[in-house]
Formats: sequence, C-alpha cells, structure tokens
Amino acid sequence: MPTNLIEIDENLLKSMKSLSLLCVEDDSATREVYHELFSEFFDNIILAEDGEDGYQKYITNDIDLIITDYDMPNLNGLGMTRKIKAINKDVPVILITAIIDTDVIIEALELNVNNFIQKPIKLNKVIDTIESVGKLILANKYFKEQEYKKLKKQEAKEEYNNYQEDLAFAKELNVLRNDFYYQLVNSHCNALVDFSYQPLDILSGDAYSTRKIDDEQTFYLIVDGMGKGLSASLTSMLMTSFINYNIDTQLKTDNFDFHKLVDESLNYIKPILLDEESLSIDYIILNCKNSTMQYAKFAMPVALMQTKEDEIIRVKSNNPPISKYIESFQISSFDISNIFKFLFYSDGMVENPTRFDDKLYMDYVEEDFLDSFTKENMREKLNWKITKAEDDITFIFINKLDLETTIVFEKNFATTLEDVDNASDWYGD
Repeated sequence: MPTNLIEIDENLLKSMKSLSLLCVEDDSATREVYHELFSEFFDNIILAEDGEDGYQKYITNDIDLIITDYDMPNLNGLGMTRKIKAINKDVPVILITAIIDTDVIIEALELNVNNFIQKPIKLNKVIDTIESVGKLILANKYFKEQEYKKLKKQEAKEEYNNYQEDLAFAKELNVLRNDFYYQLVNSHCNALVDFSYQPLDILSGDAYSTRKIDDEQTFYLIVDGMGKGLSASLTSMLMTSFINYNIDTQLKTDNFDFHKLVDESLNYIKPILLDEESLSIDYIILNCKNSTMQYAKFAMPVALMQTKEDEIIRVKSNNPPISKYIESFQISSFDISNIFKFLFYSDGMVENPTRFDDKLYMDYVEEDFLDSFTKENMREKLNWKITKAEDDITFIFINKLDLETTIVFEKNFATTLEDVDNASDWYGD
C-alpha cells in the first residue's frame, strides 16, 4: 500500500515502528493484505491463523498490540482475548468484525477491547484507530519508563542511604566502649558486668561505656540525648567519644581523676550544645577496694541497688540536665559494702508502655530487678512486658559475686548490631 496514503504524524509513525503487532486472521489472503497494510506502521508483525494460534504466539513473543478478527475456527477473537487478558489485562486489542451483535459488543467491552474496526475495512478508519491506540501504547510505555527510572534512582538512593546508615552505626558501636564484654571481673573484685543496648533507630540518642580504670575501680557511663533524630545522636556520640578519649589519656599517666573527667567533658560539650538542647548523663565510679560508689548523675532516672537483705536502694540524680549554661556540678559518694546488684539505665527503659492497663515499665522495673540474676533475665522480663518500644533502651546490670577464685570468660565480637545480639546469645548459652 502506498505510503503517501498514510496521513499520520512522522514522529508518531517513527515511534510506532518500534512496537510489535500480533495480527490474527483465519483467511490467508486477508492475512497477506493485513501484513502489507500494517507494515506501514510496524516493523515487527507476527501473524496467526486463528485464536488458539494467536494465543500461543502471544505467550511466546513480546507483543505491544493485538489486531484480531472475531469469527475464526478453533477459538474466536474474543475467546483468545479473554485468555490473553487473563495474563496481561493491559494489552491493547483492536477487534475487526463484520458481525454487528449487541452480545458481541458487550462481551468485547467487558474484556476492555480498545477499539473496533468494522468490515469491510476502510483505510481512514484503520489509520485513525491505529494512531489512537498507538498514542496510548507509547504514552503508557513512556510513563512506565519514567517510573522505572524513578524507581531505580530511588533504589540507588536508598541503597546509598542504607550503606551510610550501616557505616554510621558501625562508627557508633566503635564509639561505645566496653572493657567488660560478658566477663567476671577482676583480680580484687568479682562482679558480673552486663549491658543491654537496644537503639530504636540506627542513629540512637543513647550511648554508653564501661571502662576498667584499674584493678580496683570501674567506670560506667550512660548518655541520653534529650530529643530524637540526628542532633541528639550526634551530641551523644560526641560526648561519649570525648569521655573515652579523656579516660584513655588519663590512664596513660596512671593518674585518673574523676572530677577532672566530669569537668573537662562538660567544658567540651557546652559550646557544642544548641540553646535549647540538653543532655542527661550518668557518670559512675565503683571502687571495690573501699566499697564506695562515686557518681555525678545529671537528670537521669534513679539508679537501683539491691542489698544483701533484698532491699532496694534508690540513688537519685544530684545534678540538673547538662546545658550550655551549666556552671557547676556535684559528685557524691555512697557506701556499697552491703550492695550486691546494680542497675543503671536511661529513661527510655522505664518510659515505654506495657501490656498492663496503660502502665509504664517504671511500675515494674524494681520488681524485675529484684528477680533477675543477670542482664539476660532482666531483658527477658522487660521485653515481655513492653508492647512496643517507643524509645532507645540502654541499661547496665552488675552483679557482685562471692567467689573464692577469679574466673574470667572473654570473647570478642565485631561492631555490628547482629554481633551485639550474638554476644548476648553466647552469654545466654
């Protein structure tokens, strides 16, 4: 058929050439006519001789458009369309028919046939129909391509963000220092030092450290950034990192000064804090030789201690929250000669809701502490009672043990959240 008879936009025609057409017609002569006619629009034309053949050709080829006769042996055009639509409901179908029957039209509409060409076919009608459906196909392809590009771009961005989050969390775990990973310590004092760190997000507002100062003193730190998000996490990590650096520096000189540690860390963080920002911190030193606990608690929850008579001692904060305006601080001392268990924790632990009548975990923490021998016991009770964690949960659990000999169990773990859990599993075994 002469090209000059086809009055269609050249850009559209060029784009349509890339589409593949399935043409289904049972009459061989008519198929040849269709092939000559449709080759003006499509480079890739697949011919089929009836509905069943058309269905098989569809499932074995990548088809963009179907033009089919209605009345054919084996399987008519609508029967084939029904089977194909069950696979791909969006594939466009043009039905060619000489039958004007209401039932056929209704069935075709139910199958979302895009258009009809009535026999005998007219060239202008064919051009208009193919142009209309071709525009629809190309528009859908364009939108799918754009959506795919957008999706791949989003996936790449999410993959990069996940990678950055993994790096940030690895660095966060490197900042946290624990000299007593599931150990019974030390040469003068036997105590099981245990911790639980359950951040709500990758970037946590909580941080902690447990450090061995010497054979007689151990240092415990819990930092709680007031607020959520990156700012609180960054402040907590900066403070924890500086405190550990300060400890390392002091230990190199064998002249550890608790007051100096607190004072220099406050002077470090004050210029960094925003006007409305504050920090809650536990600085705690346990000295097993003289049985004392020195502490500077800045707006932290009460520390719990259990006596040998199974009484609970509550040690309240002796300082306000740390802000850029804080001028002074107090260090207090407590006799721990009659204490055998300690629990230091952030407020996220006790402010989480429980499964009991809208009560918070603060109503149960003392009872669970009394009934727990290890951190694992404590965490099991905590996790069972809390319905859904709404804040970071960090606590340090210490059990002084009356042992005749020193026993030390030690195992190293990588700085990943999974290995933190593996460490917990190892200890539980």
